[in-house]
Amino acid sequence: MAASLIVRGLSKSFGGFKAVSGVDLQVEPGHVHSLIGPNGAGKTTAFNCISGYFKPDAGDILLDGRSVAGWGSHDLVAAGMARTFQVTKVFGELTVLENVALAVRSKARKNYNMWRAADASPVVKADALHILDRLGLADRAETMADHLAHGEKRVLEIAIAMALKPHMLLLDEPTAGMSGGETERIAILIRSLTDQATVLLVEHDMHIVLGISDTVTVMTQGSVIASGKPADISRNARVQDAYLGAAERAS
Repeated sequence: MAASLIVRGLSKSFGGFKAVSGVDLQVEPGHVHSLIGPNGAGKTTAFNCISGYFKPDAGDILLDGRSVAGWGSHDLVAAGMARTFQVTKVFGELTVLENVALAVRSKARKNYNMWRAADASPVVKADALHILDRLGLADRAETMADHLAHGEKRVLEIAIAMALKPHMLLLDEPTAGMSGGETERIAILIRSLTDQATVLLVEHDMHIVLGISDTVTVMTQGSVIASGKPADISRNARVQDAYLGAAERAS
């Protein structure tokens, strides 16, 4: 089976600073593939190039075999890619159900009717409730999104992304700012999504990364230094040196 996502020779500079240099990445269907590295490694820039928020200077990005390098985020959503953000983005003044229903309507190209409630359609409402039930938020459907706990907001953001019916889901530090219990919940949830979408994950929590990933790719100073199974990555001397060196520079 062909890879869901292939990145070849990806490069991106800002002025004279080369944030990403010749990055190669291959994400297999139905896998959780984590992209990690110390602060300043370039992983977020690579992630933003892949998801259409930055236009790469060089290289190619293949989504299900189709070149999408330089495509905008809206076009990538239509092609089957969705992402979440490090800083949670939900509509706090809407209910949980309305947030997800808006995404369902967007996927169905029905958001042109601004005068109709997001969850007015029985079909849209049923689809949104099904997603919330699967992600464990059905009992919070009528709660205003602003009233959710931090961990619940992260789950809601994933629910919104899943409502777009992606087959490639990009998650940007989904456990940031969470307690231990919330982190474990998100980890289990991410792993459960792979029957619907392949997952590319940027994450700092190494316990989560090593626990749920099929493959881990490690970046430092804008380049990939290792890629492989979690057990192999955890024993890799170059990876250990990269993280140790970053810790020493920060101290």
